[in-house]
Amino acid sequence: MGCSAQSSEINDFNKLGDLTKQLNFSAKCVSGFSNGFLFAVADIMENELLLCYKNPQTAETINCYMKAAPETAEPLPPNTQQWQEGDVLFTFYQFDYKFVPPDYEETEEDTAAVNAGSLQLAWGSSEVEEHIIQGVVWQEDDVRYMLSGMDLTLTADEMLDMAAQIVNSDNQKEILAN
Repeated sequence: MGCSAQSSEINDFNKLGDLTKQLNFSAKCVSGFSNGFLFAVADIMENELLLCYKNPQTAETINCYMKAAPETAEPLPPNTQQWQEGDVLFTFYQFDYKFVPPDYEETEEDTAAVNAGSLQLAWGSSEVEEHIIQGVVWQEDDVRYMLSGMDLTLTADEMLDMAAQIVNSDNQKEILAN
């Protein structure tokens, strides 16, 4: 017995308009950022648009998730920084992320960090892997955006600038018209 599914993944930014027709919201998207990150691929999963950007010079990857904004605010980790630009409030976050094997025993330090919101644990890897997750979240025109990456060399200001580039983009009409 077998099963197959058709992927909606695209790797041509000019075809993004066709892809976004499946969504129940209109999102702003950019083909690239002033710091060298360029559009690589997009897909839709459970009515959420995901755009992946790569920096060819550093090989870093950053994702931008977009979905219809929830009616209630979603919780954020502690130690966030906020920045207001016009009507949009950006929130930068950063926390440690630890992938652990199924038999991993949580330490007292792990428990304290999880309770403090500075660490997230994920079970299922073959070995312990530690990473730093950072991102920016904001809401505009009933769309919630989250720009995030793992082990990035970007500063909070650089990530906030990337988010502002999306907010200030004027290509939304062009994408929806394609």
